[in-house]
Amino acid sequence: MQGKAILAVVLTAILFVLGSAQGWADKSEVRIEAPDKAAKGTEILIKLNVSHRGNNLIHHTEWLRLDINGLKVQAIANNPSRRPADQADIEAWMQLDGARLAWDRIREYFDLFGFSDLCAEMESRCAYNAFIGRVRREFRPIVDRVMKPQGRRS
Repeated sequence: MQGKAILAVVLTAILFVLGSAQGWADKSEVRIEAPDKAAKGTEILIKLNVSHRGNNLIHHTEWLRLDINGLKVQAIANNPSRRPADQADIEAWMQLDGARLAWDRIREYFDLFGFSDLCAEMESRCAYNAFIGRVRREFRPIVDRVMKPQGRRS
């Protein structure tokens, strides 16, 4: 009988320790360092400092997610001549995240600028590339010899 009481006390202590482990863990903290102002067309450095201590089975931080708004879409609306370069940048970002993208939010933003057709095109291209498992590459034919028409052989 005394063995069962000791076992119960030990199990209770273990559960108490595991249950309070979340209180020991430090909360995730993200500090963003970026310049207050930037001149148009200049590159800026945005630094994310992430700190977290006390990861365990109960309390942990898995991912840091950075959502970048559609400034490239806005740039296309403001200056249509930038469309090829900005569209290539947007597609490259889409390829990185693939199926994890929130397409409903992306569609809303494209619609604000009247680019719903562009969004649909990019979404289908992204889905196709994810399906076949490759990124879009420019087609460059390789010609290694001159092809001459040959006469009929009899």
